[in-house]
Amino acid sequence: YVADAVRARLSRGELHADLNVTLKDSLRVSGDASIDQLQLHHQSGRASLLSLDKLKVAGVDYQAGKNALSIDKIALNKLVSSFRINEDGSTNIQDLLIPQPESNKPAGKPMQLAINTVALTKADLGFADHTLSQNFQVAIKDLSGSIKNIKSNTTQLATVDLAGKVDHYAPATIKGGFNVFGAQPKLDMGVKLDNVELTSFTPYSGTYAGFKIERGQLDIDLNYQLADNKIAGKNRIVMDQFTLGEQVESTKAVDLPLRLALALLRDEKGVIDLGFEVQGDLSDPSFSVGGI
Repeated sequence: YVADAVRARLSRGELHADLNVTLKDSLRVSGDASIDQLQLHHQSGRASLLSLDKLKVAGVDYQAGKNALSIDKIALNKLVSSFRINEDGSTNIQDLLIPQPESNKPAGKPMQLAINTVALTKADLGFADHTLSQNFQVAIKDLSGSIKNIKSNTTQLATVDLAGKVDHYAPATIKGGFNVFGAQPKLDMGVKLDNVELTSFTPYSGTYAGFKIERGQLDIDLNYQLADNKIAGKNRIVMDQFTLGEQVESTKAVDLPLRLALALLRDEKGVIDLGFEVQGDLSDPSFSVGGI
């Protein structure tokens, strides 16, 4: 079943279920289920795509007649996964998906979905970018917290409260809300990172600035809102003791006096404190994430 939809194979996992199934007028399934020690690999066997110690789904109630699914709690323990940008700009997610034939069947009524709580414990979510002259990778470790009140039949936002650490030591928090089920999605999300080691970003500075990063710490405080197809963001970026290192060859590097610019931006304590706002209209044909 998995191989029909994605280029992946289930290499490990145990399914446990305690369900009540009834067929009276229509199908109804209720109860609890869990998956232990799940391992999902690419079909080629090249890499692990996703793993987790335990996925527990409690309070399931699926009613086929009403096309409705409600779940009291989904608990994920030690989820490990990553998102990768390949050298050609494609992603590991695009590579997974198998094109499906178009269906002439008219679209039915969307399923009514309600999930009270998604609980995350000690997740490890990675990001890698292989489009650079030197591969870049970073991960949020020990990500724990919850996402609550995910519902398809409401305009209210689901609430997000997650915390972890970037590469084991730099605190990271994600808080806010979202609703992706409406005709126009809504978002009000904040992301905060403290004391991230700037040298980790040398693959980017080398590719686009032509310099390695010698030292420095980074604090980021972002808040983005999306409503009525309009996105607005507030950004505060603080770089402490940000110092460029040796120059490197790169055809993509900008030709700018960066050392002078940094010297002008630093205060007497060696801190660069930048605050700026961005905005865009998703319904504008010229809108681009890169532009914003």
